[in-house]
Amino acid sequence: MKPFSQPLDDIRDYFGEKVALYFCWLGFYSVMMGYLALVCLGVYYYLTAHPVDVDPPHLQPWMVFMAIVITVWTSFHSRGWAQQQNIVKVKWGVSDFEEEEECRPQFKGELHLNPVNNQPEKFYPENKRRRSMMLSNSIILCFIVALWVFIVFIYELEKYWLDKGYAWGSLVGSLILSVQIQVLSAFYMAVVEILNDLENHKTQTDFEDGKIFKTFLFQIFNNYASLTYTAFVKTHISGCATTCIGDLRSLMITIFMTSYVMNFVELG
Repeated sequence: MKPFSQPLDDIRDYFGEKVALYFCWLGFYSVMMGYLALVCLGVYYYLTAHPVDVDPPHLQPWMVFMAIVITVWTSFHSRGWAQQQNIVKVKWGVSDFEEEEECRPQFKGELHLNPVNNQPEKFYPENKRRRSMMLSNSIILCFIVALWVFIVFIYELEKYWLDKGYAWGSLVGSLILSVQIQVLSAFYMAVVEILNDLENHKTQTDFEDGKIFKTFLFQIFNNYASLTYTAFVKTHISGCATTCIGDLRSLMITIFMTSYVMNFVELG
């Protein structure tokens, strides 16, 4: 086996195509991240050897350069993985897997005669599924709105504490937001299971796609809403001492430490 290569065929034989595809993607992603890291290291060592003023106007050319690098890297990563994935799928004979996929055992529907193969087949009206999906999306939207309201409330409460002279107000606010991320994440995963079952997807692939979409949609707001608010909104509403960079740094550290502790407790 070549250095840094993976025994993908052995993984496929033992765990199946899905797990093997995950490791294939992980290997591809690691290689692409290595290329990006080389560029970043080059920029870092150049700036270290040729010190420049840290004021934003002097760093703007490097910001533009890194933005272009990240954009090009993202494009190559997306297109490269699509090509690599198709090659592996054809090699393993699963390129048309979704067209031949069987119904989920949990799929509910009325038996109808399939006009193509003249075999009985479960059928579930698409309009019912659309109504279920609209209900699911409405519930997710309500969760997101409630999340934003909660974040604004915590920041207003933090501002009230600081105005009263409580120096610990900022730390407690960050800690509450960090715990909120962990608690809502666990709670929402249970809600996702219920909503996904309600939609009654026909195949396992559709079921997993629906679950991934719902999880991603909420988690991206749950994990980054407080950071986004601190970075771009807080200075215009609650206000900061000078800039909100210090508050953002403190919140990021608190979130990281809380996540680390929660993961440690879970493993223990």
